[in-house]
Amino acid sequence: MGVLQLLSDPGQVRFVEVGGFGGNFFHANLNPVTGLIFITPMARLDYEWFTRAGQAPVVDFHLDFFMSDGTRARSTATFTVNVLDIDDTPPQALSFSSGGSVRADVKGATIGRLQVQDPDTPAGGHTFHLSEEYSWQFMMVGNELRLRPGVQLDLTDGPQFPIFLTVSDGRQSAGFRLDIAVLPNPGASTTPIDVMAPGEVRKGFYHTSVDHVGTYHAPWSIASVSRAADLMRVDTVNGDTVWFKATKYIDFTSGFVDFTETGIAGRLWLAFQTVFDRSPSLWEMRYFHDRVSAWGATERNVLDWALNYSPQSSFFASMTNRQFVEHIYANAVDYAVPSSTLSWHAGRLDSGATNRIEFVGTIMNWRSAFNDFKGAAYQGFYVPRAHMEEITGLISTAAGWPPNPHVWQWWSAWRGGSFDLFGLSWQIAQHPDFAARWGHMGNQEFAQQFFQQITGRPLGEQELKTITWWLDSGTGKRHEFMAHAALQMTDNSFFRTLPQGAMFDTVW
Repeated sequence: MGVLQLLSDPGQVRFVEVGGFGGNFFHANLNPVTGLIFITPMARLDYEWFTRAGQAPVVDFHLDFFMSDGTRARSTATFTVNVLDIDDTPPQALSFSSGGSVRADVKGATIGRLQVQDPDTPAGGHTFHLSEEYSWQFMMVGNELRLRPGVQLDLTDGPQFPIFLTVSDGRQSAGFRLDIAVLPNPGASTTPIDVMAPGEVRKGFYHTSVDHVGTYHAPWSIASVSRAADLMRVDTVNGDTVWFKATKYIDFTSGFVDFTETGIAGRLWLAFQTVFDRSPSLWEMRYFHDRVSAWGATERNVLDWALNYSPQSSFFASMTNRQFVEHIYANAVDYAVPSSTLSWHAGRLDSGATNRIEFVGTIMNWRSAFNDFKGAAYQGFYVPRAHMEEITGLISTAAGWPPNPHVWQWWSAWRGGSFDLFGLSWQIAQHPDFAARWGHMGNQEFAQQFFQQITGRPLGEQELKTITWWLDSGTGKRHEFMAHAALQMTDNSFFRTLPQGAMFDTVW
């Protein structure tokens, strides 16, 4: 980013550090021969963060010199870096500014106008692109979405029709899903939706209560999950469709969707958004949900980790209380918070009247009334279930078995410490279905194909040689290899495939 010249003897300096607010963003590297100090970024600076916080877009820093004799000196000069307003942010959100619905059986209808949230690009500066999958049905005229002449939608596709568009500001682009409400047209659309009732079992789904729908299907066997007002729709990869009234939980074998605002999943979403300005990854959601729901951890423990032990903890530790309050508010809202409010919270932290964990909890509770959280809860939070991908992936790869009631017994025994994947692998290896699927293969072919199918990556050349020797020599058994492979699933594994749906739009 920049270079400074040290005017004194560089041989007397052991190393240099960047101090002040700029120490959060820059790193200094001293060349001991030339005395040049190279200042390089180590964290991203965002112009919009400063404008949201009501701050001038500049970062000041000084230099701390750690001398060879053990003393420490500070630069007399303070250096200033101007943060430029560039288009470094892709479009953030896409929605209808008007319209958003269409009557069934009405051909060539205008659906609505689109609006884009983009802090770097003014309204009207975006272009919209429909993928080939949808371009035969829909067309864009400016920012207006229309059905093509002669094309209509129908309620047989459900009360909500999702489409995917790419939005570009000329430099950055992002993909978004839009849900079009398909409204009944009296006298024209007469196809009823067959809604599953509580207590009913249909196509592998069981509606146990008004609050819960469960299934033995794993997420990787579900094509999509969508919600339209008080109805929910699940489509499986084999073409089955199930409708039911909106519920609090949909429970798949490998995880579940929580639609409540007060559940553990919702509180974890609030915690991560408030502290890190992002949703928890699926790994984080699974780990922390499991710790809170099954192992006695509390919300305070989660916030303690986030502030004091996460990879960002040193960043938080370097902040003054005022900077910390500004950071949390900037994550929570997109408007300038009054300076008096920031000062009041910072003063309480400075005086010890509260602490940072309690302050974040306060902001979380306040934020729970906001539309962004209520919208997220409406769409649902997906919570992967620990160990279930490994179990369902193992039985499917090894024997071709779909998830079934036995997986719950294996899962409970594994969590209880009386069973593990090696025991399950041994049981499967004795079954005729395993022999029919893999018994005709030599060890090399078996190892390569089994590993690829369950983990989502091929074995390396040396890995394959080692494992083949291990199996050929009798040192290892196939069931042992299978268990080891199941524990090495990558995010590319088929068994970590998630359905289409807003509640699944989170990375591992």
